[in-house]
Amino acid sequence: MSAGPSAFVCPSSSRRIVVGLRHEQILDKLAIDQILATVEDEVARLAGMSFIYAKHAGHRGARYEDVVPRLIRRWSGLLDADDSDSERMLGHQVAVALATCLHQVGLIDPELTGRAVSGIAELNARVWLSDVVERQSADIAVLLRSAPVALTRRPPTRETITFTRPGDVLAIRTGDVYCRRACARRHGGESGSRHGTLRDDLRAASGTG
Repeated sequence: MSAGPSAFVCPSSSRRIVVGLRHEQILDKLAIDQILATVEDEVARLAGMSFIYAKHAGHRGARYEDVVPRLIRRWSGLLDADDSDSERMLGHQVAVALATCLHQVGLIDPELTGRAVSGIAELNARVWLSDVVERQSADIAVLLRSAPVALTRRPPTRETITFTRPGDVLAIRTGDVYCRRACARRHGGESGSRHGTLRDDLRAASGTG
């Protein structure tokens, strides 16, 4: 039986190389359910679009400026949330998901990666994830900080769902502000949450009454 991911030191460069640890193994350990699926879809969609444009322009792989700034701005509401321990732990997991998915498509943001690695440490300290994550923390950090491999083909995406389901999160941008709401009912019903309505958020963001 396999002993799981291992690591060795390359004599010529003294770099610690992770053997066997895959991006999917990191993502599978996160406890953010549908949020993870949304992160994966958005990274794949943006990276895929960038890959096509870059290929036509004679470049290789997806381009940082097409993908990373939009993703970080899009998910800033969860990344920056710290009103409670649960929100902060959720933010750490979103950071790990984003950093991992970006690395998977050949991109890396040092600040986001640093947040993800430090977040894993706090998640472990709070026993928020499984002990497998704690045992593999060093290998996860090495993988996320390593030079990613540029895309050679457009990443696959799930079929687009054109209706809302209970638990889905809607995000609407007004200016530089994203408003997010959890859907309480299926399509055809009103979307809202215990924190108010989407209409209230949009009014507050736009400064209207």
